[in-house]
Amino acid sequence: MAEHMRDVQEDEQGLFITPEDTTDLSGAVPDVPKYLMPSKVYDVLKWVCLIVLPALATFIGHVGPSWGIPHVDAIVLTITEVSLFIGACIGASHMSAMGR
Repeated sequence: MAEHMRDVQEDEQGLFITPEDTTDLSGAVPDVPKYLMPSKVYDVLKWVCLIVLPALATFIGHVGPSWGIPHVDAIVLTITEVSLFIGACIGASHMSAMGR
């Protein structure tokens, strides 16, 4: 570890503090929601659910028969249902954070 970082510690919320840091930040951000999943996971799953999976299902639905892929309808339905499931999970996380 670098010399200037040797006294840095991680507190219970994952923030890095130094022994000289006496700033009281409790209550500084009172309206931050508590999600069921980390923010980065939520953002990635939301992108996959809203953009990637519907685009993939549409692509396979259109070009699959031309390529002779068997069971295209089942594949498209499965991709769509996975997207729906992910959407329900991130929706539950959002509703939990909003206290509903």
